[in-house]
Amino acid sequence: MSDMTLTQAADEIRKMLRGFKAVEQVSAALESVGSIQNAGKEAEAQLNGLKAEIQKAQEELTFAKADVLNAKDEAKKVADAAKQKAEEKLDKAAEDAAKIISSATDNQCAATAKAESIKVEIADLNAKKEEVAKELADLEGKIAKVKAQAAKMLGG
Repeated sequence: MSDMTLTQAADEIRKMLRGFKAVEQVSAALESVGSIQNAGKEAEAQLNGLKAEIQKAQEELTFAKADVLNAKDEAKKVADAAKQKAEEKLDKAAEDAAKIISSATDNQCAATAKAESIKVEIADLNAKKEEVAKELADLEGKIAKVKAQAAKMLGG
């Protein structure tokens, strides 16, 4: 009788060891899922940061456009004033108008260059956003696979 009890005890211990191995595998899978989730959260945080940078760049572009419009308005005002002075003092007004128009053109060129630079930054940020979105999609796919594997391990 005592041989039967020892054999049964050995079988029970083997069954328990298989259960512990399954628990260890589930633990490893859950750890992988947690790691992937953390990477997803980091990617989402980066995406949010990029969105904020894009918003800021768009705001800067809006201000740059306003600067260009203001520079154009200022140039028009200066040109009108130069015409009035030309009637009174043609030589002096021509010299003053040339200086003012040159300054306004420089300002307009600078504002246009700034706007173009911001457009390039926006394009770069959009490209980065797409890369991050692709990485996030890849991570979400991996998470789904790990979840499926974990469900499979837990379910069967």
